[in-house]
Amino acid sequence: MILDELLAISEDEHAEFIKEYGNISVHGKYIVYCGEVNYSTGAKLMVKQYGTAEIKEYRQYSASDGIVGAGGGAAKIVSIYEAVTAGTLRLSFAAGRSWENIPDEKKIIRNYIISEDFTITETEEIADVIKGDVNGDFEFNIADAVVLQKWLLAVPDVELVNWKAGDLCEDDKLDVFDLCLMKRALIEKLNDIPQNVNTSFKLHGVADIRTNGDNHTKWTGYIARSKSDLLDIIQENEGVSADEISLEDIDDNAFNDKSLVIIYGICTAGNSYSIIDDISIKGTDIDVSTVSKKPEIATPDMLYRRYIYIIDKNLATNVNGFIFNDTSSYYQFEEEADIVNWFKDWFRS
Repeated sequence: MILDELLAISEDEHAEFIKEYGNISVHGKYIVYCGEVNYSTGAKLMVKQYGTAEIKEYRQYSASDGIVGAGGGAAKIVSIYEAVTAGTLRLSFAAGRSWENIPDEKKIIRNYIISEDFTITETEEIADVIKGDVNGDFEFNIADAVVLQKWLLAVPDVELVNWKAGDLCEDDKLDVFDLCLMKRALIEKLNDIPQNVNTSFKLHGVADIRTNGDNHTKWTGYIARSKSDLLDIIQENEGVSADEISLEDIDDNAFNDKSLVIIYGICTAGNSYSIIDDISIKGTDIDVSTVSKKPEIATPDMLYRRYIYIIDKNLATNVNGFIFNDTSSYYQFEEEADIVNWFKDWFRS
Protein backbone atom coordinates (compact mmCIF):
# COMPACT_ATOMS: atom_id res chain seq x y z
CA MET A 1 0.00 0.00 0.00
CA ILE A 2 1.27 3.47 -0.84
CA LEU A 3 1.89 5.44 2.36
CA ASP A 4 -0.06 8.44 1.12
CA GLU A 5 -3.19 6.29 1.20
CA LEU A 6 -2.83 6.04 4.97
CA LEU A 7 -2.91 9.81 5.51
CA ALA A 8 -6.43 10.77 6.50
CA ILE A 9 -6.33 14.56 6.24
CA SER A 10 -9.94 15.44 7.05
CA GLU A 11 -12.44 14.37 9.69
CA ASP A 12 -14.51 12.50 7.09
CA GLU A 13 -11.47 10.57 5.85
CA HIS A 14 -10.51 9.88 9.46
CA ALA A 15 -13.93 8.36 10.16
CA GLU A 16 -13.86 6.34 6.92
CA PHE A 17 -10.42 4.97 7.73
CA ILE A 18 -11.54 3.80 11.18
CA LYS A 19 -14.69 2.26 9.71
CA GLU A 20 -12.63 0.23 7.23
CA TYR A 21 -9.55 -0.67 9.29
CA GLY A 22 -10.36 0.04 12.95
CA ASN A 23 -8.48 2.32 15.36
CA ILE A 24 -5.24 0.34 15.01
CA SER A 25 -4.25 -1.36 11.78
CA VAL A 26 -1.26 -2.89 10.00
CA HIS A 27 -0.21 -1.90 6.48
CA GLY A 28 2.96 -3.62 5.31
CA LYS A 29 5.76 -2.23 7.46
CA TYR A 30 3.53 0.43 9.05
CA ILE A 31 1.17 0.48 12.03
CA VAL A 32 -1.48 3.20 11.96
CA TYR A 33 -3.36 4.53 14.99
CA CYS A 34 -6.48 6.67 14.45
CA GLY A 35 -8.25 8.11 17.45
CA GLU A 36 -9.19 11.23 19.39
CA VAL A 37 -7.14 13.08 21.99
CA ASN A 38 -8.39 16.07 24.00
CA TYR A 39 -5.29 18.26 24.23
CA SER A 40 -7.10 20.96 26.17
CA THR A 41 -7.07 18.64 29.23
CA GLY A 42 -3.33 18.01 28.96
CA ALA A 43 -3.85 14.56 27.43
CA LYS A 44 -1.63 13.03 24.76
CA LEU A 45 -1.23 9.71 23.00
CA MET A 46 1.18 7.49 24.91
CA VAL A 47 2.65 4.46 23.16
CA LYS A 48 4.88 1.98 24.98
CA GLN A 49 6.70 -0.84 23.24
CA TYR A 50 8.11 -4.04 24.68
CA GLY A 51 9.88 -6.98 23.10
CA THR A 52 12.80 -7.65 20.78
CA ALA A 53 11.53 -5.68 17.77
CA GLU A 54 11.24 -1.92 17.51
CA ILE A 55 9.15 0.67 15.70
CA LYS A 56 9.67 4.41 15.32
CA GLU A 57 7.19 7.21 14.85
CA TYR A 58 7.00 8.01 11.14
CA ARG A 59 4.44 10.78 11.32
CA GLN A 60 1.77 12.11 13.69
CA TYR A 61 -0.70 14.87 12.95
CA SER A 62 -4.22 16.18 13.52
CA ALA A 63 -6.89 15.42 10.96
CA SER A 64 -9.41 17.72 12.64
CA ASP A 65 -8.56 20.63 10.42
CA GLY A 66 -5.82 19.34 8.15
CA ILE A 67 -3.12 21.40 9.87
CA VAL A 68 -0.10 19.57 11.21
CA GLY A 69 0.51 20.70 14.78
CA ALA A 70 -2.95 22.15 15.36
CA GLY A 71 -3.40 22.70 19.08
CA GLY A 72 -6.20 23.07 21.59
CA GLY A 73 -9.32 21.03 22.26
CA ALA A 74 -10.13 17.53 21.09
CA ALA A 75 -8.31 16.46 17.95
CA LYS A 76 -8.78 13.49 15.65
CA ILE A 77 -5.22 12.29 15.31
CA VAL A 78 -3.34 9.95 13.01
CA SER A 79 -0.11 8.32 14.18
CA ILE A 80 1.95 6.22 11.80
CA TYR A 81 4.76 3.97 13.04
CA GLU A 82 7.41 2.26 10.92
CA ALA A 83 9.19 -1.03 11.71
CA VAL A 84 12.95 -0.61 12.16
CA THR A 85 14.07 -3.98 13.63
CA ALA A 86 12.78 -7.54 13.32
CA GLY A 87 11.45 -9.69 16.17
CA THR A 88 8.36 -9.69 18.35
CA LEU A 89 6.68 -6.62 19.73
CA ARG A 90 3.95 -5.72 22.20
CA LEU A 91 2.45 -2.21 21.95
CA SER A 92 0.34 -0.39 24.51
CA PHE A 93 -1.74 2.58 23.27
CA ALA A 94 -3.43 4.98 25.69
CA ALA A 95 -4.75 8.53 25.44
CA GLY A 96 -4.44 10.35 28.74
CA ARG A 97 -2.38 12.63 30.93
CA SER A 98 1.18 11.52 31.64
CA TRP A 99 1.10 12.55 35.32
CA GLU A 100 -1.88 10.27 36.04
CA ASN A 101 -2.05 6.49 36.23
CA ILE A 102 -4.07 5.14 33.31
CA PRO A 103 -5.99 1.97 34.23
CA ASP A 104 -5.25 -1.14 32.17
CA GLU A 105 -8.81 -1.33 30.89
CA LYS A 106 -8.28 2.00 29.08
CA LYS A 107 -5.16 0.75 27.29
CA ILE A 108 -5.22 -0.98 23.92
CA ILE A 109 -2.69 -3.83 23.73
CA ARG A 110 -1.52 -5.36 20.45
CA ASN A 111 1.09 -8.06 19.70
CA TYR A 112 3.09 -8.19 16.47
CA ILE A 113 5.73 -10.20 14.68
CA ILE A 114 8.10 -8.19 12.47
CA SER A 115 9.93 -10.18 9.80
CA GLU A 116 13.43 -9.56 8.45
CA ASP A 117 12.00 -7.50 5.57
CA PHE A 118 10.06 -5.46 8.21
CA THR A 119 6.66 -6.83 7.24
CA ILE A 120 4.40 -6.58 10.29
CA THR A 121 1.90 -9.30 11.25
CA GLU A 122 -0.48 -9.03 14.19
CA THR A 123 -0.59 -12.08 16.48
CA GLU A 124 -2.51 -13.16 19.59
CA GLU A 125 0.54 -13.86 21.76
CA ILE A 126 4.29 -13.34 21.60
CA ALA A 127 6.74 -15.78 23.12
CA ASP A 128 10.15 -14.07 23.04
CA VAL A 129 11.86 -13.96 26.42
CA ILE A 130 13.23 -10.61 27.61
CA LYS A 131 16.19 -11.31 29.87
CA GLY A 132 15.38 -10.38 33.46
CA ASP A 133 11.62 -10.03 32.88
CA VAL A 134 10.55 -12.51 35.56
CA ASN A 135 7.20 -10.78 36.23
CA GLY A 136 6.15 -11.07 32.59
CA ASP A 137 5.30 -7.43 31.86
CA PHE A 138 7.60 -7.34 28.80
CA GLU A 139 9.97 -4.92 30.51
CA PHE A 140 13.12 -5.44 32.60
CA ASN A 141 13.25 -3.05 35.54
CA ILE A 142 13.59 -2.82 39.33
CA ALA A 143 10.24 -4.58 39.82
CA ASP A 144 11.77 -7.79 38.47
CA ALA A 145 14.63 -7.67 40.97
CA VAL A 146 12.17 -7.11 43.83
CA VAL A 147 10.02 -10.08 42.76
CA LEU A 148 13.03 -12.38 42.33
CA GLN A 149 14.45 -11.42 45.72
CA LYS A 150 11.12 -12.11 47.42
CA TRP A 151 10.85 -15.45 45.59
CA LEU A 152 14.34 -16.47 46.71
CA LEU A 153 13.37 -15.59 50.30
CA ALA A 154 10.23 -17.75 49.93
CA VAL A 155 7.86 -14.87 50.63
CA PRO A 156 4.30 -16.29 50.51
CA ASP A 157 2.18 -15.82 47.37
CA VAL A 158 5.12 -14.58 45.27
CA GLU A 159 5.21 -16.19 41.83
CA LEU A 160 7.51 -15.81 38.85
CA VAL A 161 5.64 -15.53 35.56
CA ASN A 162 8.75 -16.52 33.60
CA TRP A 163 11.53 -17.97 35.77
CA LYS A 164 13.68 -18.71 32.73
CA ALA A 165 14.04 -15.00 32.05
CA GLY A 166 15.77 -14.66 35.43
CA ASP A 167 18.35 -17.38 34.76
CA LEU A 168 21.07 -14.88 33.90
CA CYS A 169 23.80 -17.40 34.81
CA GLU A 170 22.28 -19.76 32.22
CA ASP A 171 22.64 -22.82 34.47
CA ASP A 172 18.95 -23.82 34.48
CA LYS A 173 18.35 -22.74 38.07
CA LEU A 174 17.60 -19.58 40.00
CA ASP A 175 19.73 -18.52 42.93
CA VAL A 176 21.39 -15.50 44.54
CA PHE A 177 23.98 -15.36 41.77
CA ASP A 178 21.23 -14.62 39.24
CA LEU A 179 19.94 -11.89 41.54
CA CYS A 180 23.42 -10.33 41.72
CA LEU A 181 23.69 -10.31 37.93
CA MET A 182 20.22 -8.79 37.70
CA LYS A 183 21.11 -5.97 40.08
CA ARG A 184 24.33 -5.30 38.18
CA ALA A 185 22.40 -5.13 34.90
CA LEU A 186 19.92 -2.69 36.43
CA ILE A 187 22.73 -0.43 37.67
CA GLU A 188 24.21 -0.40 34.17
CA LYS A 189 20.79 0.36 32.74
CA LEU A 190 20.28 3.22 35.22
CA ASN A 191 23.60 4.72 34.23
CA ASP A 192 22.71 4.76 30.54
CA ILE A 193 22.43 8.41 29.50
CA PRO A 194 19.97 9.01 26.65
CA GLN A 195 21.17 12.57 26.14
CA ASN A 196 24.49 14.12 25.23
CA VAL A 197 25.54 14.86 28.83
CA ASN A 198 28.80 14.92 30.72
CA THR A 199 29.47 11.48 32.23
CA SER A 200 29.62 13.02 35.72
CA PHE A 201 25.84 13.35 35.49
CA LYS A 202 23.70 10.21 35.60
CA LEU A 203 20.12 10.80 34.48
CA HIS A 204 17.72 9.40 37.08
CA GLY A 205 14.51 10.32 35.32
CA VAL A 206 12.39 12.83 33.41
CA ALA A 207 8.78 13.62 34.31
CA ASP A 208 6.10 15.87 32.80
CA ILE A 209 4.60 18.09 35.50
CA ARG A 210 1.31 19.95 35.30
CA THR A 211 1.79 23.66 35.94
CA ASN A 212 0.55 24.93 39.30
CA GLY A 213 0.01 28.50 38.16
CA ASP A 214 3.63 29.58 37.62
CA ASN A 215 4.26 30.28 33.94
CA HIS A 216 7.70 28.59 34.02
CA THR A 217 8.95 30.80 31.25
CA LYS A 218 12.61 30.14 32.04
CA TRP A 219 14.81 27.19 33.02
CA THR A 220 15.62 26.84 36.72
CA GLY A 221 18.07 24.57 38.55
CA TYR A 222 18.60 23.33 42.11
CA ILE A 223 20.95 21.05 44.03
CA ALA A 224 19.54 18.72 46.69
CA ARG A 225 22.11 17.55 49.22
CA SER A 226 19.53 15.84 51.45
CA LYS A 227 16.06 14.32 51.25
CA SER A 228 14.59 17.38 52.95
CA ASP A 229 16.24 19.61 50.31
CA LEU A 230 14.61 17.50 47.61
CA LEU A 231 11.15 17.67 49.18
CA ASP A 232 11.40 21.45 49.61
CA ILE A 233 12.42 21.91 45.96
CA ILE A 234 9.57 19.76 44.64
CA GLN A 235 6.99 21.38 46.93
CA GLU A 236 8.06 24.85 45.84
CA ASN A 237 8.02 24.07 42.11
CA GLU A 238 5.20 21.58 41.78
CA GLY A 239 2.73 22.77 44.41
CA VAL A 240 2.36 19.37 46.10
CA SER A 241 2.69 18.43 49.74
CA ALA A 242 5.40 16.13 51.06
CA ASP A 243 3.02 13.19 51.50
CA GLU A 244 2.11 13.37 47.79
CA ILE A 245 5.72 13.07 46.66
CA SER A 246 6.97 9.61 45.72
CA LEU A 247 10.32 9.28 43.98
CA GLU A 248 11.38 5.70 43.40
CA ASP A 249 14.84 4.67 44.67
CA ILE A 250 15.53 8.01 46.37
CA ASP A 251 15.77 7.84 50.17
CA ASP A 252 18.06 9.27 52.85
CA ASN A 253 20.78 6.73 52.00
CA ALA A 254 20.96 8.08 48.46
CA PHE A 255 22.61 11.25 49.81
CA ASN A 256 25.47 9.54 51.64
CA ASP A 257 27.85 10.02 48.71
CA LYS A 258 25.60 11.60 46.08
CA SER A 259 23.76 14.83 45.44
CA LEU A 260 20.83 15.42 43.10
CA VAL A 261 20.63 18.07 40.43
CA ILE A 262 17.01 19.03 39.73
CA ILE A 263 16.26 21.10 36.64
CA TYR A 264 12.86 22.41 35.56
CA GLY A 265 12.23 23.25 31.92
CA ILE A 266 10.05 25.96 30.47
CA CYS A 267 6.34 25.38 30.08
CA THR A 268 5.22 23.76 26.84
CA ALA A 269 2.78 25.58 24.64
CA GLY A 270 1.35 23.32 22.02
CA ASN A 271 3.77 23.71 19.13
CA SER A 272 7.14 23.61 20.88
CA TYR A 273 8.88 21.68 23.62
CA SER A 274 12.41 21.93 24.98
CA ILE A 275 15.01 19.42 26.13
CA ILE A 276 18.42 19.41 27.78
CA ASP A 277 21.08 18.86 25.14
CA ASP A 278 24.21 19.04 27.33
CA ILE A 279 25.08 19.45 31.01
CA SER A 280 28.48 19.82 32.69
CA ILE A 281 30.34 21.53 35.53
CA LYS A 282 32.29 24.66 34.66
CA GLY A 283 34.09 26.19 37.62
CA THR A 284 31.53 26.79 40.34
CA ASP A 285 28.54 26.59 37.99
CA ILE A 286 26.55 23.86 36.30
CA ASP A 287 26.37 24.69 32.61
CA VAL A 288 23.17 23.59 30.88
CA SER A 289 22.48 23.81 27.14
CA THR A 290 18.91 23.42 25.90
CA VAL A 291 17.29 23.15 22.50
CA SER A 292 13.75 23.27 21.17
CA LYS A 293 11.96 20.54 19.30
CA LYS A 294 9.01 21.15 17.04
CA PRO A 295 6.57 18.20 17.06
CA GLU A 296 4.46 17.37 14.04
CA ILE A 297 1.41 17.47 16.28
CA ALA A 298 0.65 19.77 19.19
CA THR A 299 1.97 18.73 22.59
CA PRO A 300 -0.22 19.30 25.68
CA ASP A 301 -0.33 22.90 26.87
CA MET A 302 0.96 24.01 30.26
CA LEU A 303 3.30 21.13 31.08
CA TYR A 304 6.89 21.49 32.12
CA ARG A 305 9.61 18.91 32.60
CA ARG A 306 11.53 17.90 35.70
CA TYR A 307 14.98 16.40 35.12
CA ILE A 308 16.80 14.68 37.98
CA TYR A 309 20.51 13.88 37.67
CA ILE A 310 22.68 12.01 40.15
CA ILE A 311 26.14 13.49 40.75
CA ASP A 312 29.02 12.65 43.08
CA LYS A 313 28.68 14.66 46.29
CA ASN A 314 32.30 15.91 46.12
CA LEU A 315 31.73 17.35 42.63
CA ALA A 316 28.73 19.32 43.86
CA THR A 317 30.47 20.75 46.94
CA ASN A 318 31.63 24.01 45.35
CA VAL A 319 28.75 24.44 42.91
CA ASN A 320 26.72 27.54 43.69
CA GLY A 321 24.84 28.40 40.49
CA PHE A 322 23.52 27.46 37.07
CA ILE A 323 24.24 28.88 33.64
CA PHE A 324 21.55 28.17 31.04
CA ASN A 325 22.49 28.48 27.37
CA ASP A 326 18.91 28.49 26.19
CA THR A 327 18.21 28.24 22.47
CA SER A 328 14.67 27.04 23.13
CA SER A 329 12.98 30.17 21.78
CA TYR A 330 9.31 29.85 21.03
CA TYR A 331 9.84 32.15 18.08
CA GLN A 332 12.77 30.49 16.31
CA PHE A 333 10.69 28.53 13.81
CA GLU A 334 9.67 29.75 10.39
CA GLU A 335 5.91 29.36 10.36
CA GLU A 336 2.89 31.01 8.81
CA ALA A 337 2.55 34.54 10.18
CA ASP A 338 -0.94 34.02 11.59
CA ILE A 339 0.19 30.99 13.62
CA VAL A 340 3.22 32.87 15.00
CA ASN A 341 1.11 35.91 15.94
CA TRP A 342 -1.53 33.74 17.58
CA PHE A 343 1.10 31.97 19.62
CA LYS A 344 2.80 35.19 20.73
CA ASP A 345 -0.56 36.56 21.85
CA TRP A 346 -1.25 33.37 23.82
CA PHE A 347 2.19 33.48 25.41
CA ARG A 348 1.77 37.12 26.56
CA SER A 349 -1.72 36.53 27.98
